[in-house]
Formats: sequence, C-alpha cells, structure tokens
Amino acid sequence: MPETPFITIIVPFKDAQATLPKLVEALCQANPAPGVVEMIAVDDSSTDGGAKILSEAGFRVLPNAPEHGPAAARNKGAQASRGQVLLFLDADVIPRSTLPDHVQKRFAEDEKLMALSGVYDIEPANDGFFPRYKALRCHDWFTGVSRFGSLETACAAVRREAFVNAGGFNEAYAGADVEDYEFGYRLGGAEGIVVDHEMCVKHHFPSFTQNLKNYARRSYQWARLKRPRTFDTAATTRTEAAAALAGIVSIPMFFTALAASNPWLNIASFCLQGLHIFWRRRFYVLCHNEEGPRFTVSAVLATLAGDAVVIPATAWGYITRVFRLANN
Repeated sequence: MPETPFITIIVPFKDAQATLPKLVEALCQANPAPGVVEMIAVDDSSTDGGAKILSEAGFRVLPNAPEHGPAAARNKGAQASRGQVLLFLDADVIPRSTLPDHVQKRFAEDEKLMALSGVYDIEPANDGFFPRYKALRCHDWFTGVSRFGSLETACAAVRREAFVNAGGFNEAYAGADVEDYEFGYRLGGAEGIVVDHEMCVKHHFPSFTQNLKNYARRSYQWARLKRPRTFDTAATTRTEAAAALAGIVSIPMFFTALAASNPWLNIASFCLQGLHIFWRRRFYVLCHNEEGPRFTVSAVLATLAGDAVVIPATAWGYITRVFRLANN
C-alpha cells in the first residue's frame, strides 16, 4: 500500500443534499484499490444534510469560511490533500465508476501530463427540455476537441505540482463564475489542459431562467479577465461568436423590415438567420437526430435567448474593462 494516495477527490458543496447521493453511489461503485484514493469534501455553509451523506460515504468533510464560494472551497480541499493528483468534482454530477482508475492510469503513464478537463455526458442527470438541451449543447461544443483553455471543474484533474505552481483558484470569485477560466489561463490554457472524453459526467443542470442569469454574469466577468486575446477551442470559438451575432442582429432587422415594408431588409434578416443556423448546423442536426423537429425548433429559440444575454453582457464587460485600464 502506498504511503500517500495517488488521487485526492475534492468536492465543494453547498445545500446539495438532493444531488449528492448519485455522486456518492457512483464513487462507491468505482471501488479503487486501497490507499490509491482519498476523498475530501468542503462544506460551503450548507444548511441541509449533505455533510452527513458525504461523511457516511467515507469523505473527510471540512468547513469552508461562510460564503467564501467554490474557489476557496477547492483551495481548502487541495491544501488538506495528500494526493499527487487532485480530482475535482462538482456536487451535482454523476461520474462513471471507471473515473478514478482512468485518471490514475492517465497521469501514471504520462509524467508530463499537467491537467485533464472532463466533458458532460450527452444525457443530463435531471429530466426536462432544458437539461436535455444543455447536455446536447455541451456535448456538441466538445465534440472533436482535444485541448481547452479552461478547466471544466465539474470534472477535472490537475497534477498537484501544477496546481501549486499556478497558485490555485482565485478566491476573489465568491460564486461559481469564471474562476475555472481564470485558473485555466494561469495553468497554461490550451497548451497545458487536455480534454479527456472518458472523464464524462452527467450533470444536473439549472433551470432555463437560472442558466440565463449564469450566462449574463459569467459573460460579463469573462470579458473583464486578463486572458489571451484569442478565441478558445470550444464554446467561445470564432464560429460561435459569428453565429450568435448573426442570429441576434437578424431579429431586430426582421421586425424593422416589417415595420418599414422593406423587402431588402427582410431578405438580409433571413440571410443572417440562415448563417446562424448554418454555423451551428452540427448542433441542430444533433438535436434533430436525438429528439426530433419540435425539440430542434425549441433548441433554436433557446440558443437565441442565450445569445441575447451573452452578447450584451460580454460587450458591457469589454467596455468596463477598457475604462478600468484607462483609469489605472
């Protein structure tokens, strides 16, 4: 038996009693070799029975300072850990039972490997249109992607040495915001983070309304980050940006064309919407193949709603960033 565990699983949680049992069940099914894995959970001021669920499953449960958020919780778990590799999991995911063994194998076989970022399963952990839509959306984003500038902390593994050298998560972010992007950039971005499609988790997605709020907050903060002035390999790509702009601009143009009875504006709006659909055709084809035409129409509308939040929030973030830099 090794003196220290190879992997430390770190789970930050807050009022997650409803989702933790599935996470615990999946980890219990993993049944790694004795001494290979230690499990630490950090309680971010919960008011339910989540701590008891994790403690009974073999986690060492640590308290986080009140309302300090997931970034501080992950750092606290890392500081208390003994593993060579830190495996971060969110409290609302269901990992595959093979996850610990797979992570151990990847890092043991490649001593230069610094970080692995997992992906979301094509099936969500909860039911309903929006969770299914969001799972398909995330699945499409990462299809064929081998490297990523951020770290999907819902399921991510980082070599301890790399985590320490990068300085851990920025605790100035008290919410589940862009602390994963910010840390990923300091970790080396796409040069250092490998996307591992075997590290696949089912995610319990929030409601449509809450997701729009998350989009607005994260887009604004992302635009203000000190980061590479480039697009990423997934989600925030050039194609996604172009598709979002085309789709959103086409909507006011369409209504303006109707009000002004201008056929040329009408044609232009349809062309822009056609470009939006063309640039996202892989996702919409996936929706059609998985769920049919009615779902696909709803997916187009949900995507446009997200764009309508992301674009102005990102633009406002850029504007405030420019003013902040100008005043410094």
